[in-house]
Amino acid sequence: MNFGNRKVTNRRWQERPTLYQSQFQLWKKIGAVLAILFLVVLLCVGVWQINKSEMFAIKAVYVHGSLSQVTQDDIIKLSHVKLHDNIFTTSKSEIRKLVARHPWVKTVLVTKDYPDAIHIEITERQPLAILNAGRLFFVDESGEIFKPVQAKEMKSLPVINGWDESFLRDFPHMAAREVKDVLQRIQYLNHQEVFKKDPLAEINWDNVSGMTVMTKEQGLEIYYGQGDIKKTQERLDLFLRSQADKIDRLSRIDVSRGDRIIVR
Repeated sequence: MNFGNRKVTNRRWQERPTLYQSQFQLWKKIGAVLAILFLVVLLCVGVWQINKSEMFAIKAVYVHGSLSQVTQDDIIKLSHVKLHDNIFTTSKSEIRKLVARHPWVKTVLVTKDYPDAIHIEITERQPLAILNAGRLFFVDESGEIFKPVQAKEMKSLPVINGWDESFLRDFPHMAAREVKDVLQRIQYLNHQEVFKKDPLAEINWDNVSGMTVMTKEQGLEIYYGQGDIKKTQERLDLFLRSQADKIDRLSRIDVSRGDRIIVR
């Protein structure tokens, strides 16, 4: 309408498109929220159904590995896995942590075989020697002191002397380094011909005087001292070859003094 050439417009009609647009955006946001809530509810219902479903209930636990110190039943009990537990809510990391507590267990690998089985693969520790520190302890091939020796577990292993239990307790890192160093020497000696014929029975270690070993059958004592074990062994091998017919009558060989070898 024109009133004196003035154009008059109705503000309400002018603002109506903007009002409709705002309402549309509001309902759009409400719809999105409702859709998300619906999906969350649907997911929760799905998870609940899976947890209750017999299809995903554990029906078997398998233990793998060459086991001599632990049994399959031991491992299953340690794992705390029970038949009919839900496979989705069963934690592999928790099983690993529980089973690894057994002192004879070195490594644990846990896998799920969907829909209803758990596999636990075990590697056992291999003891290389027995450490005499007032009490007897097994030492594995990596030099780790891993458990006290029980009477029923006694094995035909060389015994290492040279530390007491208080030293192991008060200086664990230093003791571990020293024991590992001696274990490396033992591993080297086990491959030498003289100890293949007559295995090591006892190893005495002293931080000042070094290493002395005794053989199992003859009871021959060999004093290596602190020197390089490989060079010292080479001197011993030369001596043993030169005195092959007299070795059985010897009780002690000292190869710690360089090229000079003392026997009795």
